This record gives sequence, structure tokens and C-alpha cells, in this order.
Amino acid sequence: MMLPTTGLLSLIRALKGKLLSVLTPFLACLALSGCIGQSVQAPFAPAVGPKVPALPHAGFCPHPVPPALGFIYTPAQVTPEAGGSFLVADAGAFNRYGSKVVEFSPQGKPIWAYFNPQLDFVHSAYPTTRGNILITDTNNNRVIEVNRQCKIVFNTDDLGPGHGFLGRGRLSDGSRLEYPNNALEIPNGHYLITSRMNNTVFEIDRHGHVYWKCSRFINLDGKPDHLLGEHNAQRLANGDTIISDSDNARVVIVNRNCTRELWQYPAINNTRNATGGEKILWPRDAMQMTNGDILVDDSLHNRCLEVSRKGVIRRRYYDLPEPYSCWPMPNGGVASGNANTHGVTIWGPGVPQAEPIANVPGKPIVPPFPPPPKHLVNGGFETGGVLGWQMDDLLTETLPPTVRANLAFDSTVAHSGFSSGRIEWERKTPHAALFWGQVVRVIPYRWYRLSGWMMTKDVRLCKGCDFGLGTDRGDSAYFAATLIRASPWEGPTLPKFPRVKGTTSWHRFSRTFFIPQGVKLLNIQCVLTGKGTAWFDDVKLLELHRRLQPGT
Repeated sequence: MMLPTTGLLSLIRALKGKLLSVLTPFLACLALSGCIGQSVQAPFAPAVGPKVPALPHAGFCPHPVPPALGFIYTPAQVTPEAGGSFLVADAGAFNRYGSKVVEFSPQGKPIWAYFNPQLDFVHSAYPTTRGNILITDTNNNRVIEVNRQCKIVFNTDDLGPGHGFLGRGRLSDGSRLEYPNNALEIPNGHYLITSRMNNTVFEIDRHGHVYWKCSRFINLDGKPDHLLGEHNAQRLANGDTIISDSDNARVVIVNRNCTRELWQYPAINNTRNATGGEKILWPRDAMQMTNGDILVDDSLHNRCLEVSRKGVIRRRYYDLPEPYSCWPMPNGGVASGNANTHGVTIWGPGVPQAEPIANVPGKPIVPPFPPPPKHLVNGGFETGGVLGWQMDDLLTETLPPTVRANLAFDSTVAHSGFSSGRIEWERKTPHAALFWGQVVRVIPYRWYRLSGWMMTKDVRLCKGCDFGLGTDRGDSAYFAATLIRASPWEGPTLPKFPRVKGTTSWHRFSRTFFIPQGVKLLNIQCVLTGKGTAWFDDVKLLELHRRLQPGT
């Protein structure tokens, strides 16, 4: 187990010894989660989730906030607050460590943080009228409310027969939250909870009584319709509800009874308005602006769109790396979480800018882990541990709390050496993506070749193992490489590797690519998006001697 880094040591000192027996293993994992040269092998959990008791008072709000907690791995919901501060839900690293909630001052200084070793993929965090913070703890299938002293004052685990066990609370209609990704307090004091794998939005009180829920309705064509993998429902002032219907690749507004659809973007069959509307992929947030327009988060197109009620696009905010949400600010600007800058990007009002007007924090916070290595580590998946590779299963939407996906070093199968990296999924329920990953430092204006060997067994379509309408089917295994920019801009794409299905013997795959200006990091992944088993081995990243840019 790796010792905590300097930033994490300062965090331990700030906590003054509180519950260090709980925190020390977590901090070590946190240090490893971003250090791609070394990683952690989580034990493979049983198929049925155990009864894991919640820790009702676990969680820490150290003051001042140590630098280690101010670093945002993956910003999800960003909520501007009164006075100019920002509340950021940090989804954590893809190996399911490091999730937390951080509040930044207008100047970008971390001024409050909620940190709990039990959190697993925080999607949203909103202030409540009681001065508390309402949090969706997504992979634990629960919603919690914490006060500023970090005591949990509401927990859906306690509802019905839940008895405090992770993800086992039940609402008054018998429903159990499955992958809740947004929860906020609405003016009547109730909670509006978007539960993705239920395909349902719930309105409940603090006792779990369901006052309203939305799943099915009559659409604009007068036909029965339903939500699919939705995100971030927002209640409008007139009682209607706007919902990002993600896997249906649309945004809808339904009436207060959820019996009828009132508005949709893009329009049905793109024929209900003069412009038709541009396609969107996996929208995860939509909010009404002060001028009545709708600000739509178009995640997989790496942008946000301001759309009029007539479906006319008034403004586009480009080059955001898969934004989770875009929030309209009172001054007409737009705030969005940005995974490239590990914080918040602020766009000014008016016509599209060549660049954002500000980033929060303005100066990047030093990551609480060592820098990535200058070369790919352990491409042969050797050694007894998981040296080099990170086991990334954050997007296993249907696993019970604490259960990890089946990724392991397999000593019974290898292309060469003694083992390979195996990914297996044979459940009847879906996942979004499973992968071995690591980040390597690269040099701009250089050519590189990434190659590796892969073998598969019965890799096939997994229903629901995708990001919805218009996205790639969840039916294959492949290698992937992504450029990471240290700027607000979405990274340029690289040549894609072939996708493999069915049962195959060992086969080598290779791609050559150029590193453009401003890119110093390369994310390398071995991916399974469907069902079946895939083995990866002998992955190599080679710097070539060519120096010229493409086309010269």
C-alpha cells in the first residue's frame, strides 16, 4: 500500500486524528487513484451485495480545506450559489475513489468540503433552505443531506425497512432508488429525485412519502411515451418539470401531473418547428434561463446549447469535455464543470466567445498524487498486483453498493509472460463501460504508436450497455487512446481502433498518431462495452522518430 503524498499528509494533520483507522486506507487509495503508474486492486465482491451498514456520522469537513481535497477529479453538477461561490459535486476517479463535494469562493479558493470514505460517484450537490447540502451518492443508491458540520441529517437508507443499510431504503410506493443522479429541494420543501435506472423522477418528503412521480406520459404526437435513463429533473415555477431524457437523446417538459408532454427538443421526427433542431447525444442537464430559453447540456457533442421555446438555437458553447451540466448565471453567463481544468469554466453572456472569461479555480490545484510516468507501465499485465493499470468500473450502473466489477490479472491466460488483463461481464443487467486504464506523459509535436494484443470469448450485445439513442452499441471490446488537454478545450480525437465481437484468438492491434500542441498527457484504455470476456496483453506505446505534422 502506497504512503499518502505530501498533500494528503496535510489533510491527515488537519483532521487531527479523527477516525484515522477509517481514513488511512482510504487516503492511500485516493493517492493511488490518480497515479496511473501505480494502482489498487479492489477485491472482487460477491454477486449479491452484502448488507453494508451506513455510517450515519462518518464524514469530515476539515477547516481550512487542505489542498488535497480542493483537487476535483471529475466535476459533475456545478451549482453557483448566492455571493458568487460554487458548489461542485466531484464524481471522483474512474476506479471509484476520491468522490466528494467541494465549495469554492468566487476567487476559486476551496472554503468547504464534505469528504466521506463511503461516497461512491457523487453526481449532484445542492444547498437546502436549512443551510445543508443535499447529495446524490449514486453508486450507493442513496440520497443524503449533510449539515455544515458534516453530520448526515437525512438518509434514504433509513426509509421504510432500510434500517441504515446502504441502498436498501424504500419509498412509500415500495420503490428503491436505483442509481439516483440528481436530488434537489423544491419550493414546497420536498425533494425532487432523478433515479436513472428506475427511469423515474420522484417527488418525496423527508419521510419518504411519494407525492409525485413521472415515468410515462402522452407525447406531442398523442402517443404513449416514457423516460429512459434520465438525468437532472428541474421543477419550473409554473409546476411543470423539465427533464433531460438522456438515453432517448432529448429534453422534455411535462405537465405538473406528468400526463402530457408539453415541449421537446429536438422536436419529434425533427418536423415540429421550422428549424427541426440539431441532434443531441446523451443530454444530462437542461435549465430554463431568465429569458425563457432552455440551456441544454449536449454531453457527447462536447457542448451546451441555448435553445428557444420554438426550437431555434440561439447560442452554442463548444469544446467542453463531455460536460455534465451547464448552469445559467444571473449575469447572463454560463458555468460548466470542466474535466480538463478539474474545476469550473465560466462563459460570458452574448455571442460565443473565442475562450471562456474565467476558470474556477483560476490557478490549477496540485493533484494529490504523483505525476503520471513518462512511459507506459506494465503493458504485459504482469506482477501479482495491478501495477500500472487502474481498474475502472465507475460506470457499472446496476451493481449493488460496494460490489465491484470483474476486472483482474488472469494468470491462466496470457499472450506472453505469465498473465493478462481480463474484463468479464456476464450479468443480465447493463453497465456503461469497463476498462483498464492508465495515463502517460507524452511530448507535443511527436509521433507515437500504440499497439496491443487482445483475445475475446463470446463478446456480444449487452442491452442497455451504451449511452442511449445515437451512441455506439454496447457489444464489443477494443483499445482506445484519448488526448488530454491542460486547458478548457475538449481534446482532439485520435484514430479509433477496431471493435471486436464474438470469440477470437490473440490478435494484434496498432494505431499511429500525432501529438498536437498543448497536449502532454495520453489516456490509454482497454475497454469492454458488451457482455462476455476480453483479455488484453503486451500493450506498448512507442515514440517514433518522425517529427513533421500531418500533411507536411
